[in-house]
Amino acid sequence: MFHLQDFLDQLDELYEREPRRLEAFLQSGLEKARRAEDTAAMLTIFNELMGYYRVTSRFEECEECIRKVQEFSSDMGIQRTVNYATILLNIATAYRMMGKMEPAEEYYQQVYECYKEEFTEPDYRMAAFYNNRSLLYLDTGRLLEAKQDLEKAMDLILKLDQSESEAAITHANIGNICFARQEIEEGTRHMEEARRIFEGKEGKKDAHYASVLSGLGEAYFRKDRLETSIEYYEKALREIRENYGENRDYEVTLRNLNLVQDTFARREAIRNRKIRGLELSRKYYEEYGRPMLQEKYPEYVPRIAAGLAGEGSECLGYDDEFSSDHDYGPGFCLWLTREDHEVIGEQLQKDYQNLPGEFMGFPVRNDTEHGAGRVGVMCTDDFYRKFTGYAVPPDRVHELEEWSRIDSTALCTVTNGEVFEDPLGEFARRRDGFRRYPEKVRRFKLAGALGRMAQAGQYNYSRMRKRGDIGAMWLCLTEFINAAAEAAYLLNHMYIPIYKWKMRGMEKFADMKDLKPMLQKLMAVHAEAKPEEAESQIEDICCLFVRELNRKGLSPSKEHFLEVHKMEMMKEVKNIDQEADFKALVDQVVALEWHQFQSVKNEGGRASCQDDHETFGIMRKSQFLTWDTETLESYRRDLTEAEDKGWNLLSEKYARMMESTAPIQYEKLKKHLPVRSIERRKQEEYIIAKKVQWEEEFAGEYPALSGRGRAVHTWEDTPWNTSVETYARGELGSYSDETVLLYLEMIKKMEQNKENHARMVMEHMVRFYGYQSLDEAEQRYKPEERISP
Repeated sequence: MFHLQDFLDQLDELYEREPRRLEAFLQSGLEKARRAEDTAAMLTIFNELMGYYRVTSRFEECEECIRKVQEFSSDMGIQRTVNYATILLNIATAYRMMGKMEPAEEYYQQVYECYKEEFTEPDYRMAAFYNNRSLLYLDTGRLLEAKQDLEKAMDLILKLDQSESEAAITHANIGNICFARQEIEEGTRHMEEARRIFEGKEGKKDAHYASVLSGLGEAYFRKDRLETSIEYYEKALREIRENYGENRDYEVTLRNLNLVQDTFARREAIRNRKIRGLELSRKYYEEYGRPMLQEKYPEYVPRIAAGLAGEGSECLGYDDEFSSDHDYGPGFCLWLTREDHEVIGEQLQKDYQNLPGEFMGFPVRNDTEHGAGRVGVMCTDDFYRKFTGYAVPPDRVHELEEWSRIDSTALCTVTNGEVFEDPLGEFARRRDGFRRYPEKVRRFKLAGALGRMAQAGQYNYSRMRKRGDIGAMWLCLTEFINAAAEAAYLLNHMYIPIYKWKMRGMEKFADMKDLKPMLQKLMAVHAEAKPEEAESQIEDICCLFVRELNRKGLSPSKEHFLEVHKMEMMKEVKNIDQEADFKALVDQVVALEWHQFQSVKNEGGRASCQDDHETFGIMRKSQFLTWDTETLESYRRDLTEAEDKGWNLLSEKYARMMESTAPIQYEKLKKHLPVRSIERRKQEEYIIAKKVQWEEEFAGEYPALSGRGRAVHTWEDTPWNTSVETYARGELGSYSDETVLLYLEMIKKMEQNKENHARMVMEHMVRFYGYQSLDEAEQRYKPEERISP
């Protein structure tokens, strides 16, 4: 005969004294019950084994026990009984711990159906069921259902006798779920009630008491009552140490306490010092960083850039006392070239980490895993590539495609903050290259933002309102607000910061300062369920954008529907494309000319202007920027074909000028020059006469500028000053017949449009020299300066 109760009593003692013997004892008892043919005892022992294997995570053995338990229950015919429901509760819990949530939930449901029928009065087993099922809901992220089950358990527990400890534990469990659901006030009330119950009991406190104290430490940390949080964490530590020693729970609680104490110290430092993070970082660098570099790395100092830029509110200037809870404190960045980083990067990082751990009352940065690597030693290439995907700003060839890949927030990240020192200038050069979108990219993005504003706000918001689709209305409004913010930042030539600072950043707008309060009003009226007023506010915001687009000359349309302005923007993108392609063509032609200019032979040796690339570029670009694309393309072909044949068009041009400036030398050269037809010469002279006329008109309007340039007429030529007329005759003589004909057509169009080519050239030239207009240059021009060589 097998005595089950004696066996269970011995089992309880083993749980207390020798848990390592449990499996052997259970297996031995199972064999004895089998020999005694005691089916009920075997069922009980298999149930106990199932729990043991569940706790020790031996899930295969656990599932075998589940199978045996179900077989015995079927053989005994105990289904639909309370005892069988309790077995199912253990099975459900086992499957939950295995991570098999679907069968676990099915078994919990079977338990619920049985208990619901059997228990008409409050029963502890029903409360235990709710507690267990709440854990399944918690594991599957169903926090509300977990909380509801715990509240049902609490209702039952409060109706049972001698259930104060269970009530306190349930309060603590509800409190933790409330914290997870960001219901901080409610969670704190549950934790305080649990504390009150535990502290009201005599004798040794329950094992959950320390957990409740830690929970209150978290609660008051979340409520930003740091001193109260510190008190509870310290109390929890004492409770754990006195009763359980410095175990794992002690270590976790100590880390939490240190975090709160660190945050409190940082906030106090900010309150007392009134200093922003950028200034703090600069002072820390000047006090410790620069001296360390000068002492240990003197030969590298001329190549190391220092500053603070990247992620973090202090890099935007938005830091305050609430920024101090993580990834905040004195620290700076050291940016190195790839070569220097490979040589000294690792050791320099160690030296950086050995800098003083406190400065001006601030502990050094309390980096989280997410915030690690924001300060310290970095390779310049890696810094820019980390955020933008590019070590250097994308070039013009694929600028729209490549710049569009870079998130605006990333561009804000690499251009914010401050560079303290950059003796090499390389870090700042790249930073400047990333500082603004190329105009084509800016307008392309602006077009997209305007289109989203039109679709989400002006079109779909009202449609969703008519359909009664509240969720879609919120999504439309969110899309509209985000698009409006993006468009406004683009209009201000600014990058959007990370989402939480998007509204704050609008305070730096030079234009559209009214947008932020208008967006805030829109959010408020929508939240107050006033959709018609929200629609009116959307239109007001769109009108604000139309006025700004008109004011900046970005769109001529007065239409309120922003889709129209999107189309205008796209036209501008195409124009910018054409303009950029044209400027690239100009650069190519100037480069070809410069190459041939280097081979021009002079009787007196190499001319000084052949070493002045900057002036040559300004002079020639000023000319070619007035040409049309077809004429310039033709001249490019002239240059490349001449190059292929070994002929120098620049040498030819200067040789032809010598007919007026050096006739004797010209006679020696003219036999080598291509002969031009009479018709061609007539075309050239028509062009020259018109250019002379324009020069005379320009000289009358801007005598100072004209007087500092070339003489106008051939009769004014000297060996040292070639007139505009002679220069044009030499230049036109070097062009192909096709180019001259296209040039003639271009000149005639200028005539028809009442344009003055001399004026157009000079307008480009004075801008290259830094003047805003011809009038400014005329007034400021000093007599001793010259605009052209």
